Amino acid sequence: MGVSDLIDRQSIMYNDDFKTLLFNCRHVYGFGDNFIIGSGNPSSRILFVGKEPTGDACKSNTLLHYENNLRDGIIDVWRRVRIQEIHDQGKIPTYWNCAQTLWSRYQKLYDYIFPEKIGNRKEVFDFEEFVFCSELNGTPSKKTHDANTSKIHERKRFFRDPFFNRFAVIVLACGEYISNQSTNPEEREIDNIFKVSFESQKGRGRYLYWAHYNSNRTRLVIHTRNLSNGIPNSMLEDMGRLIRSFLKTLQQ
Repeated sequence: MGVSDLIDRQSIMYNDDFKTLLFNCRHVYGFGDNFIIGSGNPSSRILFVGKEPTGDACKSNTLLHYENNLRDGIIDVWRRVRIQEIHDQGKIPTYWNCAQTLWSRYQKLYDYIFPEKIGNRKEVFDFEEFVFCSELNGTPSKKTHDANTSKIHERKRFFRDPFFNRFAVIVLACGEYISNQSTNPEEREIDNIFKVSFESQKGRGRYLYWAHYNSNRTRLVIHTRNLSNGIPNSMLEDMGRLIRSFLKTLQQ
């Protein structure tokens, strides 16, 4: 069994954990119709968390969308988009919830984690079939410096839901939106929300990332800056190797 089998063997159906998450968002946390849940495969073992959606948030990412899917017995079709089609259109398809640069960085990171999956499909974005993606800030903004961050506390409550315990790998590509710098254990947000502890700093120069593990080393949480702005491939490759190596330990 290869590393990617950990992902392939997951059902594409909405699992019970995800259904419970939707119930909790509506009836426990009191979130509304347009609350951003995320996109991709909620049955995966890998989670990517960005800063916020750019432009208008996708209706297909919201609480109401997934509730309607459950009611109607619908499962979203994975998005396989050819890069050439994007260039031909001259713009990002309207159903995407993030900038083209971020989308390509997510795909590149995924390819470094699972190089055996590249095959003959180098021109296709398909990482959403194997990864679930969400945002630490659910309020859309074209630029981070203009973002309304007043409801990030709601999002941090969201990520405390037991649903997120299912992810073996979590990449928090959201920079200063979440902090783990306090010497007070109660104020270390990454440690407390994701039940991990900081282990090491990695990367070079401005392109750093921080690795955290839970007590029995069955979860890896990486915290780093937003991946959409000039992130070099060397950093993504380093992160991909670390994640791949960690997934291999789960097979032993």
